[in-house]
Amino acid sequence: MISDAEKAYQRAYQKAYYAKNKDKLISYSKEWQAENKERLRERQRRYEQENKEKIAARCKARYEASKEKIAAKRREYRKENPGVVQANRARRKAALICATPVWADLAAIREFYAEALFLTEVVGGIWDVDHIVPLRSKLVCGLHNQFNLRVVTAEENRSKGNRHWPDMP
Repeated sequence: MISDAEKAYQRAYQKAYYAKNKDKLISYSKEWQAENKERLRERQRRYEQENKEKIAARCKARYEASKEKIAAKRREYRKENPGVVQANRARRKAALICATPVWADLAAIREFYAEALFLTEVVGGIWDVDHIVPLRSKLVCGLHNQFNLRVVTAEENRSKGNRHWPDMP
């Protein structure tokens, strides 16, 4: 068993060694990382798989702590870049139009959006209309029709993003 005094001595020695050889150690570390990229990627993937809940909780806590700051930055960006914001809205609208088949029941689609507004006003919180299978994703593109819509909380919809859908591979 190592005593506390020995641990303190080791720490002091390591700290002094690092201070004396900092450039050499950093250079060695960068060289090793460059030679072992795949090994590091695999280690990172394994860590993320084993610690999903811990990582999610840390990200959520970080977001909650800076929620107002993020919202202010977004408002400022929209104010300074109205052309970009308008282009993104137009692209989203075009994607909806292209993803809406001719046989889609537009009245049923409107009912989903009316239900979301109703729940927002009556229940509280923010409710969104979610595309179960995302309209745009790397693996799949869903349709904008009554069979691919559901009303969920905004938080649930944002957490899903365009990365999750039923029976995904």
